[in-house]
Amino acid sequence: SGSSDLIGVAGPILGGSFSDILNKRYPAGRVYAVVLSMVLVAASKFVLFYIIGVWSLPWVFAYGLFDGLVTMMPLPIYFTIVQDIVPNHLRSGAVGIFGTLTFLFGAAWGPLLVGFFSDFFGGGAEGLRLAQLTLVIFIVLSAVAFACTAKSYPREKDSVN
Repeated sequence: SGSSDLIGVAGPILGGSFSDILNKRYPAGRVYAVVLSMVLVAASKFVLFYIIGVWSLPWVFAYGLFDGLVTMMPLPIYFTIVQDIVPNHLRSGAVGIFGTLTFLFGAAWGPLLVGFFSDFFGGGAEGLRLAQLTLVIFIVLSAVAFACTAKSYPREKDSVN
Protein backbone atom coordinates (compact mmCIF):
# COMPACT_ATOMS: atom_id res chain seq x y z
CA SER A 1 0.00 0.00 0.00
CA GLY A 2 2.84 2.40 0.77
CA SER A 3 4.36 2.25 -2.71
CA SER A 4 0.99 2.76 -4.40
CA ASP A 5 0.31 5.75 -2.12
CA LEU A 6 3.64 7.32 -3.08
CA ILE A 7 2.96 6.77 -6.76
CA GLY A 8 -0.54 8.23 -6.41
CA VAL A 9 0.91 11.32 -4.71
CA ALA A 10 3.32 11.79 -7.59
CA GLY A 11 0.45 11.95 -10.12
CA PRO A 12 -0.89 15.41 -9.18
CA ILE A 13 2.65 16.75 -8.93
CA LEU A 14 3.43 15.44 -12.41
CA GLY A 15 0.11 16.69 -13.82
CA GLY A 16 0.48 20.12 -12.23
CA SER A 17 4.05 20.47 -13.51
CA PHE A 18 2.98 19.38 -16.99
CA SER A 19 0.17 21.94 -16.88
CA ASP A 20 2.53 24.73 -15.82
CA ILE A 21 4.93 23.91 -18.67
CA LEU A 22 2.19 23.95 -21.30
CA ASN A 23 0.62 27.07 -19.76
CA LYS A 24 3.87 28.98 -20.32
CA ARG A 25 4.00 27.94 -23.99
CA TYR A 26 0.36 28.21 -25.10
CA PRO A 27 -2.56 30.49 -24.16
CA ALA A 28 -4.75 27.40 -23.64
CA GLY A 29 -1.89 25.35 -22.20
CA ARG A 30 -3.82 24.19 -19.13
CA VAL A 31 -6.69 22.98 -21.30
CA TYR A 32 -4.24 21.10 -23.53
CA ALA A 33 -2.64 19.60 -20.43
CA VAL A 34 -5.93 18.37 -18.99
CA VAL A 35 -7.06 16.96 -22.34
CA LEU A 36 -3.76 15.13 -22.89
CA SER A 37 -3.79 13.87 -19.30
CA MET A 38 -7.36 12.60 -19.64
CA VAL A 39 -6.56 10.83 -22.91
CA LEU A 40 -3.64 9.19 -21.11
CA VAL A 41 -5.99 8.19 -18.27
CA ALA A 42 -8.48 6.73 -20.77
CA ALA A 43 -5.74 4.76 -22.51
CA SER A 44 -4.33 3.54 -19.20
CA LYS A 45 -7.75 2.48 -17.90
CA PHE A 46 -8.50 0.71 -21.18
CA VAL A 47 -5.26 -1.26 -20.88
CA LEU A 48 -5.84 -1.98 -17.19
CA PHE A 49 -9.36 -3.29 -17.66
CA TYR A 50 -8.29 -5.22 -20.73
CA ILE A 51 -5.39 -7.03 -19.00
CA ILE A 52 -7.35 -8.04 -15.89
CA GLY A 53 -7.88 -11.77 -16.20
CA VAL A 54 -5.43 -11.96 -19.09
CA TRP A 55 -2.12 -11.12 -17.41
CA SER A 56 -0.97 -12.70 -14.16
CA LEU A 57 -1.89 -10.85 -10.99
CA PRO A 58 1.64 -9.54 -10.18
CA TRP A 59 1.84 -7.92 -13.63
CA VAL A 60 -1.64 -6.43 -13.30
CA PHE A 61 -0.64 -5.05 -9.89
CA ALA A 62 2.56 -3.56 -11.32
CA TYR A 63 0.62 -1.95 -14.15
CA GLY A 64 -1.94 -0.75 -11.62
CA LEU A 65 0.78 1.30 -9.92
CA PHE A 66 1.42 3.13 -13.18
CA ASP A 67 -2.32 3.53 -13.70
CA GLY A 68 -2.64 5.09 -10.23
CA LEU A 69 -0.04 7.70 -11.12
CA VAL A 70 -1.70 8.51 -14.45
CA THR A 71 -5.20 8.63 -12.95
CA MET A 72 -4.20 11.35 -10.50
CA MET A 73 -2.46 13.60 -13.07
CA PRO A 74 -5.47 15.68 -14.19
CA LEU A 75 -6.75 16.51 -10.69
CA PRO A 76 -4.83 19.72 -10.00
CA ILE A 77 -5.38 20.90 -13.57
CA TYR A 78 -9.19 20.78 -13.27
CA PHE A 79 -9.17 23.04 -10.26
CA THR A 80 -6.54 25.40 -11.64
CA ILE A 81 -8.62 25.92 -14.78
CA VAL A 82 -11.62 26.86 -12.64
CA GLN A 83 -9.52 29.26 -10.57
CA ASP A 84 -8.06 30.86 -13.71
CA ILE A 85 -11.44 31.96 -15.08
CA VAL A 86 -13.20 33.41 -12.03
CA PRO A 87 -12.42 36.57 -10.04
CA ASN A 88 -10.18 36.10 -7.03
CA HIS A 89 -12.98 36.74 -4.51
CA LEU A 90 -15.04 33.87 -6.00
CA ARG A 91 -12.34 31.23 -6.51
CA SER A 92 -12.95 29.08 -3.43
CA GLY A 93 -16.69 29.01 -3.98
CA ALA A 94 -16.23 28.27 -7.69
CA VAL A 95 -13.96 25.32 -6.92
CA GLY A 96 -16.52 24.08 -4.40
CA ILE A 97 -19.29 24.31 -6.97
CA PHE A 98 -17.11 22.62 -9.59
CA GLY A 99 -16.27 19.77 -7.21
CA THR A 100 -19.94 19.31 -6.31
CA LEU A 101 -21.06 19.32 -9.96
CA THR A 102 -18.26 16.94 -10.90
CA PHE A 103 -19.47 14.53 -8.25
CA LEU A 104 -23.17 14.89 -9.08
CA PHE A 105 -22.79 14.57 -12.84
CA GLY A 106 -19.77 12.26 -12.90
CA ALA A 107 -18.49 10.31 -9.95
CA ALA A 108 -21.88 9.69 -8.35
CA TRP A 109 -23.09 7.84 -11.44
CA GLY A 110 -20.01 5.63 -11.78
CA PRO A 111 -20.96 2.83 -9.37
CA LEU A 112 -24.54 2.77 -10.65
CA LEU A 113 -23.47 2.53 -14.29
CA VAL A 114 -20.83 -0.09 -13.54
CA GLY A 115 -23.50 -2.17 -11.83
CA PHE A 116 -25.98 -1.83 -14.70
CA PHE A 117 -23.37 -2.56 -17.35
CA SER A 118 -21.97 -5.45 -15.34
CA ASP A 119 -25.44 -7.01 -15.20
CA PHE A 120 -25.91 -6.33 -18.90
CA PHE A 121 -22.66 -8.19 -19.65
CA GLY A 122 -23.69 -11.18 -17.54
CA GLY A 123 -22.34 -10.22 -14.13
CA GLY A 124 -19.46 -11.84 -12.32
CA ALA A 125 -15.84 -10.88 -12.75
CA GLU A 126 -16.09 -10.79 -16.55
CA GLY A 127 -19.22 -8.63 -16.51
CA LEU A 128 -17.53 -6.22 -14.12
CA ARG A 129 -14.37 -6.06 -16.26
CA LEU A 130 -16.41 -5.37 -19.41
CA ALA A 131 -18.49 -2.73 -17.62
CA GLN A 132 -15.39 -0.87 -16.50
CA LEU A 133 -13.87 -1.19 -19.95
CA THR A 134 -17.04 0.24 -21.51
CA LEU A 135 -17.15 3.22 -19.14
CA VAL A 136 -13.76 4.43 -20.38
CA ILE A 137 -15.83 6.19 -23.06
CA PHE A 138 -16.93 8.71 -20.40
CA ILE A 139 -13.31 9.71 -19.81
CA VAL A 140 -12.94 10.29 -23.54
CA LEU A 141 -16.16 12.33 -23.62
CA SER A 142 -14.87 14.42 -20.70
CA ALA A 143 -11.63 15.07 -22.59
CA VAL A 144 -13.67 16.18 -25.62
CA ALA A 145 -15.72 18.52 -23.42
CA PHE A 146 -12.55 20.12 -22.05
CA ALA A 147 -11.09 20.36 -25.57
CA CYS A 148 -14.15 22.38 -26.59
CA THR A 149 -13.09 25.05 -24.08
CA ALA A 150 -9.62 25.58 -25.61
CA LYS A 151 -10.75 28.51 -27.73
CA SER A 152 -12.65 30.43 -25.03
CA TYR A 153 -10.36 29.64 -22.07
CA PRO A 154 -7.59 32.18 -22.87
CA ARG A 155 -10.16 34.92 -23.43
CA GLU A 156 -11.98 34.11 -20.18
CA LYS A 157 -8.71 33.89 -18.26
CA ASP A 158 -7.53 37.26 -19.65
CA SER A 159 -10.83 38.95 -18.79
CA VAL A 160 -10.37 38.07 -15.12
CA ASN A 161 -6.77 39.22 -14.73
